[in-house]
Amino acid sequence: MYRSQGWIVFCGLLLIGSVSLPGQAYQLQILLLAADSQQIARTVDWPEATQADSMQLLAALGHFIDELHEQAYLEASVDTLIWTDRRCSALVHLGPAYEWLALSPGNTPREWLSKVGFRERLYRRQALRFAEWQALQAKLVRVAAEHGFPFAQVALDSLRWDANGTLSARIATQTGTLILTDPLKQVGDLRLNPRYLAQYLG
Repeated sequence: MYRSQGWIVFCGLLLIGSVSLPGQAYQLQILLLAADSQQIARTVDWPEATQADSMQLLAALGHFIDELHEQAYLEASVDTLIWTDRRCSALVHLGPAYEWLALSPGNTPREWLSKVGFRERLYRRQALRFAEWQALQAKLVRVAAEHGFPFAQVALDSLRWDANGTLSARIATQTGTLILTDPLKQVGDLRLNPRYLAQYLG
């Protein structure tokens, strides 16, 4: 949703017919509002001004936008690219740093949430980083599988975007079919520790 590959492909099409030759470096200039530049100066790694060729320049610019997304600037995008010989000026829209206003448990069992360390207070007025949400989501799916729901799905529900870049949502869990296994029975003369068998078979 917030990846920048789409505009990289588009910009790449603009470069067809003007492929750079080895040794022809390109210069990248990123243009932001002064206040925006100061806001992200210490939180984001800026790409090198000199890039080996046009495709590497676009890749570096795409990585820069992706990093802004990871830092909760979900609206960050390249509005305009201006090419002059081997110089590229990129006008970047930053937007607000998004925050969680609230993230509630929804229908997810409290026991599961406790096991993965979820606390509602950790999602009040905190930076909205989707990588952190995806990590929580993956943990809940694993816990669901441990409780006999290997096909459980966990997602955000009841999303509400409020003013100034804040998001309220709840955690929605669809458990799917409960799958239980019977106790293991050993057949034959070979004796193995039941606990070992259970761990080995998952």
